[in-house]
Amino acid sequence: MLDTFDAEEKVKIECAMDDLNLDVDTAVPIGLIVNELLTNALKYAFPEGTKGKIKISLNKQNEALFLKVSDNV
Repeated sequence: MLDTFDAEEKVKIECAMDDLNLDVDTAVPIGLIVNELLTNALKYAFPEGTKGKIKISLNKQNEALFLKVSDNV
């Protein structure tokens, strides 16, 4: 995705995820959501020449999943 937006040199992606076994009915929607959020961040969060970082985390607490996608701009 970084290559698509020519952002390999200016944006770093950090992932912190628990070791989870998710069924396909859970994993696919999460993947689609993360894809949309990354696409929007790469399009709009980093103006021409701005360097930055995108952090993605997915954690499970009790029976709930917590997804967090953030950037530093």
